[in-house]
Order: sequence, then C-alpha cells, then structure tokens
Amino acid sequence: MSDAAENDDGRKPPRPGERGISGWRALPAVAVLFHTIRAMNERTRALDPEDAGIVGLGPRASKVADRASALAESRREDEQAVAELVALAGGRRRTLERAERFSRQDASHCEDPTANRMHRLLVAAIHRRPVEPPTSDQEHIFKVAKRFRALRSGFTMKGYVY
Repeated sequence: MSDAAENDDGRKPPRPGERGISGWRALPAVAVLFHTIRAMNERTRALDPEDAGIVGLGPRASKVADRASALAESRREDEQAVAELVALAGGRRRTLERAERFSRQDASHCEDPTANRMHRLLVAAIHRRPVEPPTSDQEHIFKVAKRFRALRSGFTMKGYVY
C-alpha cells in the first residue's frame, strides 16, 4: 500500500460501511433516539396539550392520514367519508388513533379550519360516530387566526417585507 493510502498516523482509511453500525450493535443508538423523541414529545405536551409532538406513521396510517386530509380539503364531513376512513384503516382503531395524533401535530387543528376538519373526521372514525361540527369558540379562533395571518403579509421592518 502506498503512503497516500494511509492516514497521517499510519492507519488505513476505513472501507465503505466499516464505520457504520448495524444489526444488534445499532440498538443502543436507536434506544437513545427513541428516548430523545419521547422526551421531546413530553415537553411539547406540557407546553401545549393540543400538540401531539412528533408522530411516526406506518404505511397504513399514512394512507389514512393522507385520505383524511384530502377529504378535509374537499370539505367532506359526511358519514360516507367516515366509513371510507374506517375501511382504509382496515377497521383498526390503533391505525385511526395514530392518524388522529398525526392530525394534531403542531396543534394546527386549533387554528386552521381544514386541519380541524381532518381531525374531526378522524375522531369520528375512531368512535364510529357522525362528525361533530366545530364549536363557536373554535370558529372564533379560526377567524382571529385568519386575520392575524393577513396582518403578517404586509408587515415591514427596516426595509424588509415579511
């Protein structure tokens, strides 16, 4: 081996995949990551109980969340929409619950009518009941949030437009 192929201290450079951990040796790293995410979620819930924190979705729950989002975008709140979500979840309550937690990520369902509709659709699917309409307090918050977002678009500071 030439001098160029060795490091300054005489060691050989690692081969591809040699330094990474895999298999059983990766479990401690995965455990640390899982513990960190769980701690972040607990802190988030303490600050804002409506925020679900970081939510990971499997393939089925991801499809349910995507379909609930599409139904909410098209303003669907009917029984057929709820039945479609239940069927897509294969009748699995846990799948619906994960999709529902995902819909609460960042607590956007508290301010945005579409995110709120998605959340209400999933709650109805979990409990197999009709979709409840938003409360008058929620409607008021939607209006206030909409007005606030409109204010930001024209805000200037020191020559910068936000």
